[in-house]
Amino acid sequence: MRRRCTRRAARLHPEAAELICAQIRETAGDKPVDLDLPENLHRLNMGTVPKGATIIPNSYNRIPGFSVGNIHLVPGFPVMAWPMIEWVLDTKYADLHHAKPYVERSVLVFGLPESRITSLMKSIESDFAGVRVFTPAKRRRRHARRSAWARALIWVSRASRKQRMQRLREGVAALGGKIMELSQVQQLKGCCEPGGSSR
Repeated sequence: MRRRCTRRAARLHPEAAELICAQIRETAGDKPVDLDLPENLHRLNMGTVPKGATIIPNSYNRIPGFSVGNIHLVPGFPVMAWPMIEWVLDTKYADLHHAKPYVERSVLVFGLPESRITSLMKSIESDFAGVRVFTPAKRRRRHARRSAWARALIWVSRASRKQRMQRLREGVAALGGKIMELSQVQQLKGCCEPGGSSR
């Protein structure tokens, strides 16, 4: 993908140059700014993109990404990449949003690390068509250390949805863990275990 982009002659995109210069001025605050300083000229290299590329705005620090056709390049830092990719999806692919209706359910599994419920999640995906079960990387520190988020994306009817979630509940219980819906977790307000006391 990178080779396809770099085959095109690179140039300083005028919109990118304006955004980078605005960021330089904002960072300097009340101090005078000399855009011809070597370090500032070097910063403009971040706006050098292949010929014909379009700019992806960066709401975090204005240093833009760019698109070449359906190839989109953004910084690797999630705090920047997330809103930039979100902008790409909303701007260029809005007609594809929610093309297939789905329901997402989130639960917190207590007493079991992610490795203990991986086989259960795989079996649910294998046994029930249209179900994807996964555990996000982020975990709230206020909850028990041996816990894992479990989310299910389910492309099924309401009646079938209940059957799949029941399978998850029963599987977690069989492994010796406890499960709680995300809506219930948000009401704990500092609770470390289901039924425990708040701090």
